[in-house]
Amino acid sequence: MFADGIEFFEAIVRLQGRTHKATGIPVDSTPARTTISALCAGKIKVGLTAQDRHLEMRDMAKEVGLLDEYLDINRIYSKLVHRTAFSVLAFSNTGELAYIAPFMFNVGSTYGLQVWEMLEEHIITHGMKSCAS
Repeated sequence: MFADGIEFFEAIVRLQGRTHKATGIPVDSTPARTTISALCAGKIKVGLTAQDRHLEMRDMAKEVGLLDEYLDINRIYSKLVHRTAFSVLAFSNTGELAYIAPFMFNVGSTYGLQVWEMLEEHIITHGMKSCAS
């Protein structure tokens, strides 16, 4: 959470700076900078260092032997979520495209169950540790 929040607000501050430079409209980056400071302090409070980053989904998938599934699912959903010429123009739900929605539902359900089983096995074996402990 901390790394994502810090990255998010750092991007906001950079965008505010470029917006001010491009438009001359004053932008107060104090709230975002205050939030960055609070997130950095929270990160230290729970024992994370400045070098500690968020877990990358790609790395987690690789660690549990699901890298190929991650790469394919990420690519497919990326094309559907981020509007491209293909995702806008190609999906008429006819021909070879008609089976994609039910197929992806099946794949997502199967993948979700695999992840659930792995998490369950890990928790049974290792327990859970909260950030507060």
